[in-house]
Amino acid sequence: MNFPLEPNRDLIMPHGWDMGFLIFAGSVMSLFVLYGLWLLAAKREPLLLMVLIGGMLGEMLEPICNVLGMAYHPEHGQMVGFVTLGRHIPLWLVLCYPWYFGAFAYRIISWDARGELTATRFWATFGVAAFFCFAIEIGPVQGVLWDYFGEQPLTLFAKPGVTHGMPLMWYIVNPTSVVATAAFLALAMRNLKGWQRWPVLTLMPLSIVGFHTGAFAPVYVTENAGWSASQSLLTAGISTLFCVVLLKTFERMLFATRGVAVARQGATVKSGPEMVRGGKPA
Repeated sequence: MNFPLEPNRDLIMPHGWDMGFLIFAGSVMSLFVLYGLWLLAAKREPLLLMVLIGGMLGEMLEPICNVLGMAYHPEHGQMVGFVTLGRHIPLWLVLCYPWYFGAFAYRIISWDARGELTATRFWATFGVAAFFCFAIEIGPVQGVLWDYFGEQPLTLFAKPGVTHGMPLMWYIVNPTSVVATAAFLALAMRNLKGWQRWPVLTLMPLSIVGFHTGAFAPVYVTENAGWSASQSLLTAGISTLFCVVLLKTFERMLFATRGVAVARQGATVKSGPEMVRGGKPA
């Protein structure tokens, strides 16, 4: 089997979908930027702007997963954002990544910093991300704003001659990478405030590319080895297991480490009144 598998490069980008998503993604991006600027001016809180920049840098993932995961944005008629690895990445997607990843990262980090993140909220966030990742793709995939091609396991809504459909693995790995990135950043940014959180700018794109590619790797290997969709069900199960273990590990780390911190803080507060001047017990 030749690698990489070539998409149908005769596909034409549907202008209506392309323009519609550009307006949609650009409008949402503008709202997030304005809110981020307000937070910076009014509360001296740069976190939202940081995660928006980090999300945009995470756009490096798109051409990688397009080639390895066999996804294709039609080139003819596309309003191009950038070109690399032999793929044209549309402008609307460049404006989507910042808030697609940034919104969830901002929420999880903020909840964790205020001590308001619970296991219920953590998994509810994953549920929202999974629903959003799936729902937002139904229309565009049917309209061929992009196309998943090749032997993809667990595919829904395929229309022969029109679209190859929606492979379910993308709607497991995509939200996993979103929430895992947010959870990792929450852990990394604990006890940091304001501009001290600047490492988000580098850790976020690393997490986006790493968690998504790592979780999807088993399926990438078999898809690009010429396995059939039914044969790749095995690696789809392995990738799903990777996702579950990754998220459960972050759940444990988030709440176990917080419990230790709270216990230490409580011990410090408790010992305070027992001390008198000179450092001797009362």
